[in-house]
Amino acid sequence: MRKTKSWVVVADARQARLLHSDHPGAGLTALEDGTLSWPSVREQETFSDRQGRSFDSAGAGRHAMERPSSAKEQGLRSFAGAIVDRIIQAHQSGLFDRLALVAAPKMLGELRLSLPPEIARMVVAELAKDLTDATPEEIVVALEGTVRL
Repeated sequence: MRKTKSWVVVADARQARLLHSDHPGAGLTALEDGTLSWPSVREQETFSDRQGRSFDSAGAGRHAMERPSSAKEQGLRSFAGAIVDRIIQAHQSGLFDRLALVAAPKMLGELRLSLPPEIARMVVAELAKDLTDATPEEIVVALEGTVRL
């Protein structure tokens, strides 16, 4: 019988931890190189001091242009992309058969949007909660009602 290898991604906007389980009931173990971090970016470091200006589409008025998204939102998307890149590499190497996502609500949404369909089908559990500072045992307990790790 083939073992079911699981990965659990635990993330928020500033850090991510990757944990694995070799078979159901084995508990979780942190991957040796399974910590990713993202520097916090201040709004001033991303955008110029003043917003650009534009003419109205009709008439001679001018107004400030709105930014498409904040520095935090851009950072969150970029970090989610980096996490997903790591997941894709692991999938291509055959390191897991099942995937569980435990993330702060906004990060969970970004991860969902960024996952390719073939990996999204491997997701067996999702938990919209920030458990980045939790122990592997606490993460197993938090996921108990959804999946056996």
